[in-house]
Amino acid sequence: MNFSKDSITWEDISDSSDSNKVLGEKAIQKVINNILSIKPRERLFKPKFGCNLDNLLFELIDEETANLIRLELYNCIENNDPRLRVLPNATIVTPYPDDYRYDIELAVEVLGIGNANFKFSLNAFE
Repeated sequence: MNFSKDSITWEDISDSSDSNKVLGEKAIQKVINNILSIKPRERLFKPKFGCNLDNLLFELIDEETANLIRLELYNCIENNDPRLRVLPNATIVTPYPDDYRYDIELAVEVLGIGNANFKFSLNAFE
């Protein structure tokens, strides 16, 4: 992950105790992980919060589904956290049909701070 500043403080990311406070890169990573791992209608009082990536993992593993995943990532992150903006031209979703997975290079702009890159995989059978 690359940031233009060394320290990023998002106070609303922290737990109630100071020992569990998450700052910097880990705070942004935690926010993105929360958005992507929660399905819509799972969170009380916020039925639109979350992402529908699970449904796409059972589609044919090809470029068309990779584009749908890219669009879903964009919509989920943009709609659920106004501090983050996905850079669609820099976000890459690569399908690997033989391995039943997609490798993702997610590029986001952290508003007021700089750009960050996250790499992870989505597996159909996990």
